[in-house]
Amino acid sequence: MLLLAVVGFFATACDTNKPISQTHKFKNGVWERFEYLNFQLPVEDSKAAFDLSAELSFTSAFPAESLYVNVVMTTPSGEERIKDYNFTVKDANGNFLGTKKDGVYRLSVPIRKGIQFNEAGICKFEIENLMPKYVTPGIIDFGIKLQKKEK
Repeated sequence: MLLLAVVGFFATACDTNKPISQTHKFKNGVWERFEYLNFQLPVEDSKAAFDLSAELSFTSAFPAESLYVNVVMTTPSGEERIKDYNFTVKDANGNFLGTKKDGVYRLSVPIRKGIQFNEAGICKFEIENLMPKYVTPGIIDFGIKLQKKEK
């Protein structure tokens, strides 16, 4: 079963028109403070520009207006780019953003636009939960998506 998932992932990654993504699903909809997320996305075209986004799924149990995270991106050439992000999930009136289906909100948040890589290979991401409490309820999953920029 695992082999089938890996083969499917790389088959999708080879289609240059489809985004490359990975998602982590949280047990019981809770992200613990020191539960680091690690993703590895293949980059095959070093000449292309890509848009990078965070893909969030959450419920109304999410307790804050924003999700605070630290993203460490290690490019295929070994360069590290580190930045804290504040992903807004509620508008000024306290309403959740994104599309809602079956009680779950889905939101795509841009991280970087038009990023280019010096060489092809694996781009690694480490995501740290920076929320002030030990557990953050209401988080169903968190994903990273790398999409070739439209020309």
